[in-house]
Amino acid sequence: MELKRVSELLSKDSWSSSLKSVKPPTDWMNALVMNYLTTQGHARAAEQFHIETGTPMTLNPEGTRIRTNIRQSIENGRPDKAIDKVVDLNPELLEDNPALLFRLKKQEFIELVVQGKTEEALEFAEQELAGRVEDNEFLLKELETAMALLLFDNPRKGPLSYLSGEEYRKETADQVNDAILSSETDQGTSRLPRLIHLLAWCQERCTHAPQVLTTRKHVPRIEIEPGAYVEYHNESNEDYDMEISVGDHDDGPRGSGDGGIVTAFDEVMADLDPRTRRRPST
Repeated sequence: MELKRVSELLSKDSWSSSLKSVKPPTDWMNALVMNYLTTQGHARAAEQFHIETGTPMTLNPEGTRIRTNIRQSIENGRPDKAIDKVVDLNPELLEDNPALLFRLKKQEFIELVVQGKTEEALEFAEQELAGRVEDNEFLLKELETAMALLLFDNPRKGPLSYLSGEEYRKETADQVNDAILSSETDQGTSRLPRLIHLLAWCQERCTHAPQVLTTRKHVPRIEIEPGAYVEYHNESNEDYDMEISVGDHDDGPRGSGDGGIVTAFDEVMADLDPRTRRRPST
């Protein structure tokens, strides 16, 4: 794929036409979906997707199922069970990652508060959390914020209600899932969010390029909202939401210029199925 420097503005119609002319191979797109499902611990969805499309599961199915069980424990309000499962899987993982263990313990404290078990929550904080924040200002502030939930009659309402919500559980589950995945493989997190991040960075680079600076508001863009969702629908009439977390776009791919973009694309796709390690022609 030849990358050219932007020398003139594209109209919306020509931009749309260019996008439509790109035909990514089906197996390339399927591999991205499978990569997301397996890395994020959606075992049942990954197995169903494999049956329907024939796309190989790039990670060990058993490992995916274990991470799925750990994720479900956290999202169902049982981080204590998740800790036991993580220890059974890799005893050293939480020992080597005290911040992650603190997050799980804090999640356990939050669940006690939400259940109205105030005395048990206070005892748990004293025994399991207080000693973990010594000489760590960041964790101390995290603990102070969580403890503030005790000030509210209903912790699900008020300025700290996000701590007791499903989204916060999911964030905890994501952190644990990523840590397990990184300890077992060199694959790390899903390739799909990284590609979205790369797209956002490229758009910012194009928008602020010197040659289009005076009219940069008119550069065609694909609007990407943080926390956007992509839906996968299969023949079993089951929907699976894939959340795309888009962070700061200022940090672009390694390297400089257009060559850095190509290198970044190759690095993002490197661990997918060998048949899909190619860029679609334009």
